[in-house]
Amino acid sequence: MRQMKMIVALVLIVISTAAGGIIDTTNVIRPHSNSKALEFGMYGLLNFRGYLGNTFALKSFTSPNRARRYILDLSTHGSNESGEMEKYQYRTIIGDSLMIDTTYEDLSSEENRITLSLAVQWIRYTDNYGNLSLLYGIGPIFGFSVNDGVNSRDPRAILPYTYSYDRKTATKAIYTGLVPVVGVEWFLHKNLSFHAEYSATIKMGWRSTDDSNHNGSTYNWVEYDSHTEGIYYEIRNNANAGVSFYFR
Repeated sequence: MRQMKMIVALVLIVISTAAGGIIDTTNVIRPHSNSKALEFGMYGLLNFRGYLGNTFALKSFTSPNRARRYILDLSTHGSNESGEMEKYQYRTIIGDSLMIDTTYEDLSSEENRITLSLAVQWIRYTDNYGNLSLLYGIGPIFGFSVNDGVNSRDPRAILPYTYSYDRKTATKAIYTGLVPVVGVEWFLHKNLSFHAEYSATIKMGWRSTDDSNHNGSTYNWVEYDSHTEGIYYEIRNNANAGVSFYFR
């Protein structure tokens, strides 16, 4: 939520400070051969996946309408939560009479995820519409991801009917693929532009998962450990927005 507010604030600042540039183009100098720019972007706003990522890129123009973009993509997520659960056990005493036994259990969960990738895209800019240019491109990507999680439930008092649970998962993946992109770039000043893009990451790779699960009560305990690995493929869509700082 904090990252989303930062993006909204950034967009509002850029629009408000550059509002005059929509009409007055005297300070706008479009890229030319050998122009370069540092680009910063954020994604995840429109894909409803519940996370945000950051991109850092270097753009190098080979002509006014063509550029190569070298992208470093970093996505992270972390959580550490704890709480308690009140558990009721109902026992029949005589007839319909019931006795309620109450126990408490401590709950905890932790998750850490990181995805890092490198990509190169060949970008083509279409005809200009004032300060606005349409763009499209494609290029290869290479990356890896690591995801670790722990979930547990522990009784505060060891009784015959208490229940314990402990599960740990670890997933590692490495992949390669293609990243097509389409979008717009709004040139606000000779050293500044704003972009909004939509891209699809088409990837295939190798993934392994280790799963350790220990759970049960005093009289019925279950433990298992599993390991799976193999080839996987995935298509992920992202909306990206950000700014570029040009130096010529």
